[in-house]
Amino acid sequence: MKYMTLLLLFLVPAAPLQAQAVRDDFNRAATTDLAGSEKWRRVLDLTDPGASMQINADSTISPYNPLGPFQRGAVYWDSALSGRFQVGIILRHKSGGNNTPVFHIQLMNDSSWFTGDGYGLRFQENSTSDRFDIQRLTGSGADTPFVSLLANFNREFSEGDTLIFKFYPDGRKTAVCYSVNSTQDSISVVDTVHNPSGWYAWIRGTVFPDSVKLDNFLLGTIPYGILASAGPGGAISPSGSILVEPGADTSFTITPDPGFGIDDVLVDSVSVGTPSGYTFAGVTADHTIQAQFDTLRYTITASAGPNGTITPTGPVIVNYAASRSFSLSPDAGYHLDSLLVDGLPVDSTASYTFDNVTANHAIAAFFSIDVFTITATAGPNGSITPGGPVPVTYGADQAFTVAPAPGYHVDSVVVDGVKTDSAAGYTFFGVTSDHAISVTFSGPPSMNGTYPIRENWNIVSVPLTVSDFSKAALYPGAAGDAYAYSGGYFAYDTLSNGRAYWLKFPEDDSVSMTGSMRATDTVDVEDGWNMVGSISVPVPVTNVTSIPGGLVSSGFFGYGGSYELSPTIEPGRGYWVKIIGTGKLVLDDGPSASPVAGLRIIPTPEMPPPPPPGMPASSDRAGIPTAYALEQNYPNPFNPSTRIDFALPEDSYVRLTVYNILGEEVARLVDGIETAGRKSVNFDAAGLPTGLYTCRLSSGDFTRTIRMLILK
Repeated sequence: MKYMTLLLLFLVPAAPLQAQAVRDDFNRAATTDLAGSEKWRRVLDLTDPGASMQINADSTISPYNPLGPFQRGAVYWDSALSGRFQVGIILRHKSGGNNTPVFHIQLMNDSSWFTGDGYGLRFQENSTSDRFDIQRLTGSGADTPFVSLLANFNREFSEGDTLIFKFYPDGRKTAVCYSVNSTQDSISVVDTVHNPSGWYAWIRGTVFPDSVKLDNFLLGTIPYGILASAGPGGAISPSGSILVEPGADTSFTITPDPGFGIDDVLVDSVSVGTPSGYTFAGVTADHTIQAQFDTLRYTITASAGPNGTITPTGPVIVNYAASRSFSLSPDAGYHLDSLLVDGLPVDSTASYTFDNVTANHAIAAFFSIDVFTITATAGPNGSITPGGPVPVTYGADQAFTVAPAPGYHVDSVVVDGVKTDSAAGYTFFGVTSDHAISVTFSGPPSMNGTYPIRENWNIVSVPLTVSDFSKAALYPGAAGDAYAYSGGYFAYDTLSNGRAYWLKFPEDDSVSMTGSMRATDTVDVEDGWNMVGSISVPVPVTNVTSIPGGLVSSGFFGYGGSYELSPTIEPGRGYWVKIIGTGKLVLDDGPSASPVAGLRIIPTPEMPPPPPPGMPASSDRAGIPTAYALEQNYPNPFNPSTRIDFALPEDSYVRLTVYNILGEEVARLVDGIETAGRKSVNFDAAGLPTGLYTCRLSSGDFTRTIRMLILK
């Protein structure tokens, strides 16, 4: 035996009913009426043929059975009642004439069965199917209304099935929809005669397996319906038709499937965005909620700095769990400097692939110009500039200059293994690869020189570039030290090119040297007397030039037991020369120098300083003046300084004084004992006015005066 429990919901327009629904266990037995807020609950024993019920106009319930004996289960509601409410009642079946269990629920729009019209629902169980009928009832004024069958539904019902029915007005038609569990069926009944626009009802029934005493009912507010649905790619929970008590809250959870995301959520057909849940608060109407899903997509933002590209670039959309590759292309002459993936460097150089993408990412490529290396090397006796590993950027030019050491020349310049004819330098244009450049140098030819030496003191110099410049190696027969002059004599163990030295030998001899030829030399000179050396070839003194050009000098004095002027600077010998000012003398075997660069040689009666101490007595006086002398100052006229030379044949007390035209002493240049020899002082007249002055030298009985002119 199967049973059905039916829940009836009804709506009439008016003020809300002041009653609270009381849910109760359908199997709970009760024998008494309840008072107060539960007066709507009444226990009925429907096994009594006289037991029925009626909702009265004063909101009370009383047994009522207008259908007569054995016609159980009639449920009425009075049109005087107002508000949206539900009436639920559990009805026991009755047996028909063929002993087939049948039960009815009649829906009326009037409190009088005999005059009201409405619809009826009948369930009948038979041997082949379960039939559900939709009927039209018309009051006839008699005990039994006229019933018209509008539609029927045959289906085998199972234990626990839930039947839901809905009646609603729609203009001139009334439709009845019903469903069994999750299977939706619909029958629309069009009634062109009756339009029950004053009511709205739900009926819900559940099939029970056993015969039970159906002894209570429920009266309360009608629920609202929320239809929850989800499209492909996810779910909404709960789903389907959800009944919600008026004013209550209900929440829904939206869950996408793996690889999907929430695309949109529509509430009552209006988008509310993409929340993962939604709550209807204080429900006061029917609603719909629909969740829509789409495949998850992520964005990989790809960017590249200047001088290169990344492909693809910009925002790149990638589906969930898919892979995406990016290729990197530097411009010509550039290379990938760094690749950052989500802010971290990676070691990829040509491409990068994101596998199984499940999040947003960023990839950024940066490029730098190619830098090549030119390795520049130089052999001995010269240089190449710049030298060593020289970095050069792509497409740039790089020049190299080659400078041989004095006395050497460029022998060869080799570029990337190939000899070139460049001598002073080489330029790489538009560099696009590594290179190498090397230069070698050659000096003058090696030569052997033999240079004569006389007994006693000699002024010598080293005319070749030799491997050992020590005095012992160059002049093994010399006695004592080698002396060079710089305002005084200083002893040296190691000699150098360009300077001259006093050396003493026990007898006449010759010195042999082996070394590289020196065809030119530049010698530093100071104001006053200087000892200068020679080069490998004779140089006429008229070929000697100066830096700066036009230095004033005396002649060149050689020594052969006494001082004598020499027209030529001979290899291996040394010479005295007196310079006014400072600069350099250039010795070269080339043609005569131009007048601009040449020396201004002015003869002078003054002799060079004597040899170092230790010269034999017969020679100690060589070069010492034989008489007192005061020479004309040079230059004259002058501004503001001039040079005054004088000679002393012996050690003596000397006073050198300058007077103005009035005979007043304006400067005392020397006042003391001076050794014998040739002397020189500078007179600075910066503080004196233009005019004629006299300079007087007094030493013992000797007095000499010269005139000097200051022009400013």
